[in-house]
Amino acid sequence: GDRVDYWSAYNNCWIPANVLDVLPECGSVKLDVKPGPHLSMPEQKRKIRPRTMPNRSQASAIQELLRDGGYESIAEKLFSRIAGS
Repeated sequence: GDRVDYWSAYNNCWIPANVLDVLPECGSVKLDVKPGPHLSMPEQKRKIRPRTMPNRSQASAIQELLRDGGYESIAEKLFSRIAGS
């Protein structure tokens, strides 16, 4: 299926997703990252966009985090926030 970005209200960010199924009669889609029913056309307009790639500045920042080990503290904060601790 198509590669898209899905707006996750739970994570409050865009996440990569793949279209698994399309219902031709109404255009609803099923994504690999979203359990439950297919997303309706109105929902898709708000929550799905074409897959994006990081720009040079974003990619450079990610490489720096990985090189310097800074991702561990960011991951810990993110997991703590999600877990509610």
